[in-house]
Amino acid sequence: MRRLMFISLSLFFLFGSLDSFAQPKRAITINPIGLVFGTFNAQFELALSERNAVAIRGNYVGYDIGSYKNSAFGGGAHYKWYFNNKAITGIWAGPAADVLLWTADWDVFGISKSETTLFAGVGADLGYKWAWGKFCLELSAGGRFYFGEISGLSFGGFLPSLGLGVGYAW
Repeated sequence: MRRLMFISLSLFFLFGSLDSFAQPKRAITINPIGLVFGTFNAQFELALSERNAVAIRGNYVGYDIGSYKNSAFGGGAHYKWYFNNKAITGIWAGPAADVLLWTADWDVFGISKSETTLFAGVGADLGYKWAWGKFCLELSAGGRFYFGEISGLSFGGFLPSLGLGVGYAW
């Protein structure tokens, strides 16, 4: 009986711990450096196959320039192709799109104004993700072409992007 109990417990701990060595298929990451610049984003990524993954994210931007106060909430999506057949780790590239609901408040000669508009951006990124156990780190670079205007002023155009994500992979 003891022997059977020992074998059962050994198999349980052996196979129970094998999952910690498996290739992660999901990750949640945040960008801690963005907080310094008044931005925050969190992303959830899911492997669809050995080479493909999809990611969805939430974004926040908030900053002031003189009497102008800006804030934006939005979301985005990514489709990622992994070149090493090990989604969600390794080198990847893919298209991305974002939508932001932007609000600007300002004072002009003592008159307060506020306007809200929708911005959309499309682009692409290239990146690399590492996973050590359940911890993951991702670096990326790319750009977006944004479309939108506030009070008749166009704020669209190309913006480069650099990304850092730290988080949990499983």
